[in-house]
Amino acid sequence: MEWISIEKEYSTSVHDWTRIDFKGNSKNKNLDKEIELLDRLLSDRIWNPSDLIRMLKTIFSSMEKTTLQIDQRNGMFRTLLILKDWNLEEYRDQAQRREGRSITIDFHRENGMSMKVDSSEKTFPKEELSFAKFLMDEAYRLVEKIPSITQIVPTEKEKNYCAMYRAFYGENPDFSQEESRNQMNEMIALLTFCGLMEEPIPLSTSTEREIPTNSLLEKQFRNLAPLGEIEVETSLPDTQKEAIIELGTSIQKFREITHFEEEAFHQLILSILSSPTLSVEEIELDMEDLTGKAMPVVKAIQSVKSKVQS
Repeated sequence: MEWISIEKEYSTSVHDWTRIDFKGNSKNKNLDKEIELLDRLLSDRIWNPSDLIRMLKTIFSSMEKTTLQIDQRNGMFRTLLILKDWNLEEYRDQAQRREGRSITIDFHRENGMSMKVDSSEKTFPKEELSFAKFLMDEAYRLVEKIPSITQIVPTEKEKNYCAMYRAFYGENPDFSQEESRNQMNEMIALLTFCGLMEEPIPLSTSTEREIPTNSLLEKQFRNLAPLGEIEVETSLPDTQKEAIIELGTSIQKFREITHFEEEAFHQLILSILSSPTLSVEEIELDMEDLTGKAMPVVKAIQSVKSKVQS
Protein backbone atom coordinates (compact mmCIF):
# COMPACT_ATOMS: atom_id res chain seq x y z
CA MET A 1 0.00 0.00 0.00
CA GLU A 2 1.13 3.55 -0.77
CA TRP A 3 0.36 6.55 1.49
CA ILE A 4 -1.32 9.21 -0.65
CA SER A 5 -2.10 12.85 0.19
CA ILE A 6 -4.21 14.98 -2.15
CA GLU A 7 -4.82 18.68 -1.51
CA LYS A 8 -6.81 20.56 -4.12
CA GLU A 9 -8.70 23.82 -4.51
CA TYR A 10 -11.19 24.54 -7.28
CA SER A 11 -12.77 27.93 -7.85
CA THR A 12 -15.56 28.94 -10.23
CA SER A 13 -15.77 32.52 -8.85
CA VAL A 14 -14.58 34.61 -5.92
CA HIS A 15 -17.51 33.40 -3.80
CA ASP A 16 -17.73 29.81 -5.10
CA TRP A 17 -14.98 27.32 -4.40
CA THR A 18 -14.22 23.81 -3.12
CA ARG A 19 -11.15 22.74 -1.13
CA ILE A 20 -10.35 19.07 -0.66
CA ASP A 21 -7.81 17.49 1.69
CA PHE A 22 -7.85 13.71 1.11
CA LYS A 23 -5.42 11.21 2.62
CA GLY A 24 -5.20 7.44 2.80
CA ASN A 25 -3.50 4.21 1.74
CA SER A 26 -3.79 3.33 -1.95
CA LYS A 27 -3.29 0.05 -3.77
CA ASN A 28 -2.12 2.12 -6.76
CA LYS A 29 1.12 4.10 -6.50
CA ASN A 30 0.23 6.39 -9.38
CA LEU A 31 -3.12 8.20 -9.19
CA ASP A 32 -2.43 10.74 -11.95
CA LYS A 33 -5.35 9.46 -14.03
CA GLU A 34 -7.76 9.68 -11.10
CA ILE A 35 -6.58 13.19 -10.14
CA GLU A 36 -6.93 14.35 -13.76
CA LEU A 37 -10.53 13.08 -13.73
CA LEU A 38 -11.19 14.87 -10.42
CA ASP A 39 -9.77 18.12 -11.85
CA ARG A 40 -12.00 17.84 -14.91
CA LEU A 41 -15.18 17.28 -12.89
CA LEU A 42 -14.62 19.98 -10.28
CA SER A 43 -13.30 22.74 -12.53
CA ASP A 44 -16.65 23.88 -13.95
CA ARG A 45 -19.19 23.78 -11.10
CA ILE A 46 -19.78 23.37 -7.37
CA TRP A 47 -21.05 19.89 -6.45
CA ASN A 48 -23.37 19.38 -3.50
CA PRO A 49 -21.71 17.53 -0.56
CA SER A 50 -23.40 14.14 -1.02
CA ASP A 51 -22.63 14.02 -4.77
CA LEU A 52 -19.05 15.12 -4.05
CA ILE A 53 -18.57 12.30 -1.51
CA ARG A 54 -20.03 9.78 -3.98
CA MET A 55 -17.68 11.10 -6.68
CA LEU A 56 -14.58 10.81 -4.48
CA LYS A 57 -15.61 7.36 -3.24
CA THR A 58 -15.97 6.23 -6.88
CA ILE A 59 -12.81 7.80 -8.30
CA PHE A 60 -10.56 6.74 -5.40
CA SER A 61 -12.07 3.31 -4.78
CA SER A 62 -8.56 1.86 -4.35
CA MET A 63 -7.90 3.93 -1.20
CA GLU A 64 -8.27 2.63 2.36
CA LYS A 65 -7.98 4.14 5.86
CA THR A 66 -9.03 7.47 4.45
CA THR A 67 -9.40 10.92 5.97
CA LEU A 68 -11.35 13.47 3.97
CA GLN A 69 -11.93 17.16 4.65
CA ILE A 70 -14.21 19.15 2.35
CA ASP A 71 -14.43 22.93 2.69
CA GLN A 72 -16.91 24.66 0.37
CA ARG A 73 -18.13 28.19 -0.26
CA ASN A 74 -21.22 28.52 -2.41
CA GLY A 75 -22.55 32.08 -2.40
CA MET A 76 -23.70 32.87 1.14
CA PHE A 77 -23.12 29.27 2.35
CA ARG A 78 -19.90 27.90 3.87
CA THR A 79 -19.82 24.14 4.48
CA LEU A 80 -17.19 21.98 6.21
CA LEU A 81 -17.22 18.17 6.40
CA ILE A 82 -14.67 15.82 7.98
CA LEU A 83 -14.92 12.08 7.31
CA LYS A 84 -12.78 9.17 8.49
CA ASP A 85 -13.10 5.93 6.54
CA TRP A 86 -16.11 7.59 4.86
CA ASN A 87 -17.87 8.02 8.25
CA LEU A 88 -18.91 11.55 9.13
CA GLU A 89 -17.01 12.94 12.12
CA GLU A 90 -17.83 16.65 11.88
CA TYR A 91 -20.11 18.86 9.84
CA ARG A 92 -20.64 22.63 9.83
CA ASP A 93 -22.93 24.66 7.62
CA GLN A 94 -22.94 28.44 7.97
CA ALA A 95 -25.28 30.83 6.15
CA GLN A 96 -24.29 34.50 6.13
CA ARG A 97 -27.68 36.08 5.51
CA ARG A 98 -26.76 39.75 5.70
CA GLU A 99 -24.38 42.01 7.58
CA GLY A 100 -24.41 41.10 11.26
CA ARG A 101 -26.73 38.09 10.83
CA SER A 102 -25.73 34.44 10.41
CA ILE A 103 -26.95 30.90 11.10
CA THR A 104 -24.55 28.06 11.93
CA ILE A 105 -25.38 24.34 12.10
CA ASP A 106 -22.80 22.13 13.84
CA PHE A 107 -22.63 18.34 14.01
CA HIS A 108 -20.10 16.21 15.92
CA ARG A 109 -20.30 12.45 15.93
CA GLU A 110 -20.13 12.29 19.73
CA ASN A 111 -22.13 15.40 20.61
CA GLY A 112 -24.86 15.42 17.97
CA MET A 113 -26.25 18.50 16.22
CA SER A 114 -26.68 22.08 17.37
CA MET A 115 -27.66 25.42 15.89
CA LYS A 116 -26.39 28.92 16.64
CA VAL A 117 -28.07 32.13 15.47
CA ASP A 118 -26.09 35.38 15.53
CA SER A 119 -27.63 38.78 14.96
CA SER A 120 -26.68 42.37 15.72
CA GLU A 121 -30.41 43.09 16.00
CA LYS A 122 -32.37 42.74 19.26
CA THR A 123 -34.91 40.41 17.66
CA PHE A 124 -34.42 37.81 14.95
CA PRO A 125 -37.01 38.15 12.14
CA LYS A 126 -39.61 35.38 11.95
CA GLU A 127 -38.77 34.59 8.31
CA GLU A 128 -35.13 34.05 9.33
CA LEU A 129 -36.20 31.56 11.97
CA SER A 130 -38.09 29.66 9.26
CA PHE A 131 -34.93 29.64 7.14
CA ALA A 132 -32.91 28.41 10.14
CA LYS A 133 -35.35 25.50 10.56
CA PHE A 134 -34.97 24.71 6.85
CA LEU A 135 -31.17 24.61 7.25
CA MET A 136 -31.47 22.31 10.26
CA ASP A 137 -33.77 19.95 8.36
CA GLU A 138 -31.35 19.88 5.40
CA ALA A 139 -28.44 19.16 7.74
CA TYR A 140 -30.30 16.22 9.33
CA ARG A 141 -31.05 14.81 5.88
CA LEU A 142 -27.39 15.04 4.83
CA VAL A 143 -26.09 13.48 8.08
CA GLU A 144 -28.55 10.59 7.69
CA LYS A 145 -27.72 10.15 3.99
CA ILE A 146 -23.92 10.02 4.20
CA PRO A 147 -23.67 6.46 5.66
CA SER A 148 -25.68 5.11 2.71
CA ILE A 149 -23.60 6.81 -0.01
CA THR A 150 -21.98 4.15 -2.20
CA GLN A 151 -19.74 4.04 -5.25
CA ILE A 152 -21.37 4.59 -8.63
CA VAL A 153 -22.15 1.35 -10.46
CA PRO A 154 -23.79 1.39 -13.94
CA THR A 155 -27.18 -0.29 -14.22
CA GLU A 156 -27.71 -3.05 -16.77
CA LYS A 157 -29.48 -0.58 -19.08
CA GLU A 158 -26.59 1.88 -18.77
CA LYS A 159 -24.13 -0.93 -19.55
CA ASN A 160 -26.19 -1.73 -22.63
CA TYR A 161 -25.97 1.90 -23.82
CA CYS A 162 -22.20 1.76 -23.29
CA ALA A 163 -21.99 -1.44 -25.37
CA MET A 164 -23.94 0.30 -28.16
CA TYR A 165 -21.59 3.29 -27.95
CA ARG A 166 -18.55 1.01 -28.28
CA ALA A 167 -20.07 -0.78 -31.30
CA PHE A 168 -21.02 2.55 -32.92
CA TYR A 169 -17.82 4.55 -32.28
CA GLY A 170 -15.27 1.77 -31.80
CA GLU A 171 -14.24 3.06 -28.36
CA ASN A 172 -15.51 3.16 -24.79
CA PRO A 173 -17.48 6.18 -23.55
CA ASP A 174 -16.11 8.59 -20.96
CA PHE A 175 -18.98 10.71 -19.67
CA SER A 176 -16.67 13.08 -17.84
CA GLN A 177 -15.99 14.39 -21.36
CA GLU A 178 -18.64 16.59 -22.98
CA GLU A 179 -17.75 15.07 -26.36
CA SER A 180 -18.74 11.58 -25.17
CA ARG A 181 -22.04 12.84 -23.78
CA ASN A 182 -22.82 14.64 -27.06
CA GLN A 183 -21.87 11.59 -29.12
CA MET A 184 -24.11 9.36 -27.00
CA ASN A 185 -27.04 11.74 -27.64
CA GLU A 186 -26.35 11.75 -31.39
CA MET A 187 -26.09 7.96 -31.48
CA ILE A 188 -29.36 7.47 -29.57
CA ALA A 189 -31.14 9.89 -31.94
CA LEU A 190 -29.92 7.94 -34.99
CA LEU A 191 -30.59 4.49 -33.52
CA THR A 192 -34.08 5.58 -32.48
CA PHE A 193 -34.67 6.90 -36.02
CA CYS A 194 -33.57 3.53 -37.42
CA GLY A 195 -35.64 1.48 -34.96
CA LEU A 196 -32.59 -0.10 -33.33
CA MET A 197 -33.44 0.69 -29.72
CA GLU A 198 -34.96 -2.15 -27.70
CA GLU A 199 -37.72 0.12 -26.43
CA PRO A 200 -39.06 3.49 -27.66
CA ILE A 201 -37.20 6.51 -26.27
CA PRO A 202 -39.07 9.83 -26.27
CA LEU A 203 -36.84 12.55 -27.71
CA SER A 204 -37.47 16.27 -27.73
CA THR A 205 -35.75 19.52 -28.71
CA SER A 206 -36.26 23.18 -27.92
CA THR A 207 -35.19 24.51 -31.32
CA GLU A 208 -35.12 23.28 -34.93
CA ARG A 209 -31.31 23.43 -34.93
CA GLU A 210 -30.83 21.04 -32.02
CA ILE A 211 -30.46 17.28 -32.18
CA PRO A 212 -33.35 15.68 -30.23
CA THR A 213 -32.38 14.34 -26.80
CA ASN A 214 -33.89 12.69 -23.74
CA SER A 215 -33.27 14.83 -20.64
CA LEU A 216 -33.51 11.89 -18.22
CA LEU A 217 -30.90 9.91 -20.16
CA GLU A 218 -28.66 12.98 -20.37
CA LYS A 219 -28.79 13.25 -16.58
CA GLN A 220 -28.03 9.53 -16.21
CA PHE A 221 -24.93 9.77 -18.39
CA ARG A 222 -23.73 12.90 -16.58
CA ASN A 223 -24.10 11.05 -13.27
CA LEU A 224 -21.74 8.36 -14.60
CA ALA A 225 -18.97 10.94 -15.14
CA PRO A 226 -16.94 9.94 -12.01
CA LEU A 227 -16.37 6.50 -13.57
CA GLY A 228 -14.23 8.03 -16.32
CA GLU A 229 -13.81 5.63 -19.25
CA ILE A 230 -16.37 2.83 -18.89
CA GLU A 231 -15.46 -0.67 -20.03
CA VAL A 232 -18.32 -3.17 -20.00
CA GLU A 233 -18.60 -6.86 -20.80
CA THR A 234 -22.22 -6.57 -21.95
CA SER A 235 -22.89 -8.33 -25.27
CA LEU A 236 -25.43 -7.06 -27.79
CA PRO A 237 -27.55 -9.39 -29.97
CA ASP A 238 -25.60 -10.15 -33.17
CA THR A 239 -28.13 -8.59 -35.56
CA GLN A 240 -28.37 -5.39 -33.50
CA LYS A 241 -24.60 -5.16 -33.11
CA GLU A 242 -23.97 -5.66 -36.84
CA ALA A 243 -26.49 -2.93 -37.73
CA ILE A 244 -24.99 -0.51 -35.21
CA ILE A 245 -21.47 -1.18 -36.52
CA GLU A 246 -22.62 -0.68 -40.13
CA LEU A 247 -24.19 2.65 -39.25
CA GLY A 248 -21.29 3.76 -37.04
CA THR A 249 -18.72 2.89 -39.72
CA SER A 250 -20.49 5.05 -42.29
CA ILE A 251 -20.65 7.92 -39.79
CA GLN A 252 -16.93 7.59 -39.06
CA LYS A 253 -16.08 7.71 -42.77
CA PHE A 254 -18.19 10.87 -43.17
CA ARG A 255 -16.31 12.45 -40.25
CA GLU A 256 -12.99 11.56 -41.85
CA ILE A 257 -13.76 13.01 -45.30
CA THR A 258 -15.12 16.20 -43.69
CA HIS A 259 -12.00 16.45 -41.49
CA PHE A 260 -14.06 15.89 -38.34
CA GLU A 261 -15.89 19.19 -38.80
CA GLU A 262 -18.58 19.10 -36.10
CA GLU A 263 -20.85 21.58 -37.88
CA ALA A 264 -20.95 19.36 -40.96
CA PHE A 265 -21.82 16.31 -38.86
CA HIS A 266 -24.44 18.27 -36.92
CA GLN A 267 -26.09 19.38 -40.16
CA LEU A 268 -26.03 15.83 -41.51
CA ILE A 269 -27.79 14.42 -38.44
CA LEU A 270 -30.45 17.15 -38.49
CA SER A 271 -31.07 16.64 -42.23
CA ILE A 272 -31.45 12.87 -41.81
CA LEU A 273 -33.76 13.14 -38.80
CA SER A 274 -36.01 15.62 -40.62
CA SER A 275 -36.16 13.54 -43.82
CA PRO A 276 -38.95 10.93 -43.72
CA THR A 277 -37.96 9.23 -47.00
CA LEU A 278 -34.17 9.79 -46.91
CA SER A 279 -34.16 10.94 -50.54
CA VAL A 280 -31.20 12.86 -51.98
CA GLU A 281 -33.41 15.91 -52.49
CA GLU A 282 -34.37 15.95 -48.82
CA ILE A 283 -30.80 15.70 -47.52
CA GLU A 284 -29.98 19.34 -48.01
CA LEU A 285 -26.80 20.45 -46.26
CA ASP A 286 -25.86 24.07 -45.81
CA MET A 287 -22.20 23.45 -46.60
CA GLU A 288 -21.04 23.14 -50.20
CA ASP A 289 -20.28 19.70 -51.68
CA LEU A 290 -21.39 17.68 -48.64
CA THR A 291 -24.55 16.10 -50.03
CA GLY A 292 -22.56 13.56 -52.07
CA LYS A 293 -20.29 12.78 -49.14
CA ALA A 294 -23.35 12.13 -46.98
CA MET A 295 -24.82 9.50 -49.32
CA PRO A 296 -22.90 6.53 -47.82
CA VAL A 297 -24.47 7.41 -44.48
CA VAL A 298 -27.93 7.70 -46.03
CA LYS A 299 -27.50 4.32 -47.75
CA ALA A 300 -26.35 2.71 -44.51
CA ILE A 301 -29.42 4.06 -42.70
CA GLN A 302 -31.69 2.85 -45.53
CA SER A 303 -30.06 -0.58 -45.32
CA VAL A 304 -30.42 -0.76 -41.53
CA LYS A 305 -34.05 0.43 -41.59
CA SER A 306 -34.98 -2.15 -44.22
CA LYS A 307 -33.40 -4.94 -42.14
CA VAL A 308 -35.26 -3.80 -39.03
CA GLN A 309 -38.57 -3.67 -40.90
CA SER A 310 -38.14 -7.05 -42.61
